[in-house]
Amino acid sequence: MLSLKTISGSIKKKVLVSFSLLTILFLVIGILVVIRFSGVMKLSAQSEILNSKLNTIQVISGNLKKLDGNIDSFFVVGHVDYQERATINTQEILENIKEFPEDEDVDNLEHDLIALSSSISNLSGLSISESAGEVNRIVFGIYEEIESAETHLNVLLNKNQEKRSENIRKESRYISELSIYLFGLVIISLFSGGGLYLSIISPTINAILRLQQASKKIEEGNLDYRVDIQSKDELGDLADSFNSMASKLQESYKSLEKKVTERTASLEKTMNLMVGRELKMKELKQKNAEYENIIKQNKGVKKNEEK
Repeated sequence: MLSLKTISGSIKKKVLVSFSLLTILFLVIGILVVIRFSGVMKLSAQSEILNSKLNTIQVISGNLKKLDGNIDSFFVVGHVDYQERATINTQEILENIKEFPEDEDVDNLEHDLIALSSSISNLSGLSISESAGEVNRIVFGIYEEIESAETHLNVLLNKNQEKRSENIRKESRYISELSIYLFGLVIISLFSGGGLYLSIISPTINAILRLQQASKKIEEGNLDYRVDIQSKDELGDLADSFNSMASKLQESYKSLEKKVTERTASLEKTMNLMVGRELKMKELKQKNAEYENIIKQNKGVKKNEEK
C-alpha cells in the first residue's frame, strides 16, 4: 500500500525534473542574453569612440579650411601673419591626429601635413628674385598637399562613418535579439508555469480533494462510494487502493451485519424458548397449587366424616 511519503516523493521528483529542465532552459537563454548585452555594451563603447573620432575629424576639417584660407590670404596680401596662422593650423591638426591609432590613412594624412608644414615654412624664404616658375611650383605644391590632406581626411572620415554605421546596425540587431530573448523568457515563464500547474499541481490537488471527499462519504456510512482517479501514477494507485479498501470494508460490514442478524435471530429463538418454558413453569406451579388445594380439601372432608 502506498504512503503519503511515497506520493509526495513522486510529486517532488516530477517538480524537480520540471524545475531542472526549466533551469537549464533559463540558463541557456540567460547566457545568450548576457552575451548579447555585453555585445551591445561593447558596441556602444566603440560607437562613442567612433563619434569622438568623427568629431575630431570635423575639427581637423575645419582647421584645414582655415589653413587653406590663411594660405590664400598670404598669397593675396603677402602678410607674414597669415603664414604664422597657417603654421599654427598645421600644428593643431598634427596634435589632433595623435588621438587616432596607427593606421595607413592616418599615416598618409600625417605625412601630407608634415610636408605641408615644411612647405609653409619655406614660404618665408621666398624673395622677389625667385623666378615665377619656382614660386608657382611652391604654391601649387602647397595646394596639392592641402588637397591630398583633404582627400586622406575624407577617406578617414568615410572609413569611420562606415564603422559607426556597421556598429549601429550590429547594435540594433543585438538589441532586437536581446528583446526577443527577454520576451522568450517571459513567454516560457508563463507557459512553463501554466504547464506545471496543469500537469502536476492541479491534478495532484484535485486528486487529494477527491480522496478527501471519498473519505468523508465513507465516514458518513456511504460504503458504495468510490473515487475516480485515472492518472497512471502513485495517486492513481492510491485511488485504487482506497477503492479496494472501501470494497473490503463494505464486504466486512455486510458480513458483520449478516452475523448480527443471525445472532439476533438465534437470541430471539432462545428468548422465545425461555419465555415458553417460563409460561409452562407458571402453568405447572398453578396446577400444583390447585392439586394441593384439592388434596387439602379431601383431607378436611375425611376428618369430618370420621368425627
